[in-house]
Amino acid sequence: MLEWKLDQFLDTLWDTEGHDILQRALHQTPQRQEDYQSKYYTLDGIYTANIRRMLELQDVTLERRLKNITRMAENIEIAQGQKLARRARLKQQNDKAEQRRIEKAQRN
Repeated sequence: MLEWKLDQFLDTLWDTEGHDILQRALHQTPQRQEDYQSKYYTLDGIYTANIRRMLELQDVTLERRLKNITRMAENIEIAQGQKLARRARLKQQNDKAEQRRIEKAQRN
């Protein structure tokens, strides 16, 4: 899906002479070093390959953020579970203490 969106985005890019970058630059393998320094720029003056690389890096960054958010959510769930378990344990201890007080009061 990301590849399709990237290709769709790259379809909108044109070089300085109005040629379709996708047809002229992406599907042609440069044979010489001069081809890497060709006139095929985006409107902002960035090579299409750099845009592709930036989008890939952005995708990696978003994946890392998603993993971090997922880990944080799991930590929150664990913390909430521990908090509930702690409350249940305290309630159980208080109930036992109350029961012992009642038994002690009944004996006296």
